[in-house]
Amino acid sequence: MTAIVVANVWIGIPFNMVILYGGLQSILPQLYEAASLDGAGAWQKFRHVTWPQLRPTSSVVVMLGLIYTIKAFDVVMVLTQGGPAVPD
Repeated sequence: MTAIVVANVWIGIPFNMVILYGGLQSILPQLYEAASLDGAGAWQKFRHVTWPQLRPTSSVVVMLGLIYTIKAFDVVMVLTQGGPAVPD
């Protein structure tokens, strides 16, 4: 089971990071500048600017991750050769 989890994480992380990176690139720098002028620190910028702006992108990442996990039958079959009850 650990091998299956590691394989799914190994397969899914790069795709999710590319999508999230694209979402980060779409956040306007003016929002961070305005937050700095209002006296926001790093945590406040993340909480009030970055996270709300990434919410639609992260929703897509979660939905695609859920779909991928549901359809991960092929990875389980390859790693377990059909499971523990397969006769030789």
